[in-house]
Amino acid sequence: MESSAVLEVYEGSGSPVDDLAFEAWMLDRAAAGHPCVCFTSWPGPVVVLGYAQDPADVDLEACRALAVPVLRRLTGAPASFTGATWGSPWRCRRRTPGPRAW
Repeated sequence: MESSAVLEVYEGSGSPVDDLAFEAWMLDRAAAGHPCVCFTSWPGPVVVLGYAQDPADVDLEACRALAVPVLRRLTGAPASFTGATWGSPWRCRRRTPGPRAW
């Protein structure tokens, strides 16, 4: 594996779908020894699930009613609500008891 001393920095496209697809390319680059990061800023609300996260954690009906896309990233971690204003994607989360409640 070739190693790079330079961190490659990219700016997102503005499309959540394209930026999450770009993540696959970045993972391949990192595996080849080229660390990289991408900064994104999306114009509207989006719910992004982690790789193995149960979609039941999100109220898909509420997201559909609010026209909030629900996507999945290739990496772990819990869901993130981006472009959030109180009352939009926050209403998409399920209130579950225990450690999975976020």
